[in-house]
Amino acid sequence: MGLYHIVLFKFKKDTQPEDLEKLASLSGAMIGEVSGLVDMKTGPPLAATSIRAKGFEYAAVATLEGVQFLEGYVKNPIHGELIALVGKIADETVAFDLEF
Repeated sequence: MGLYHIVLFKFKKDTQPEDLEKLASLSGAMIGEVSGLVDMKTGPPLAATSIRAKGFEYAAVATLEGVQFLEGYVKNPIHGELIALVGKIADETVAFDLEF
């Protein structure tokens, strides 16, 4: 079974566009570096449905080959850089893992 690792973000007021570019860049850099990571998508909610996002402004969705790859994903140094960046720019995050 595959796994979606989904993270939603609410950003601090002073978050800059460059911060989001770095978040997207680091996320994409994990492909090919993390065993079992097959895809990574980042971005804001669709304008048509953003009212239902409850203030969450951005999402990252990692697609892994299975739950057994999640530990390696979390322990990857690039993920550590992401966590450090998110700690500086986000007020709130929600993570949700879903097998498919």
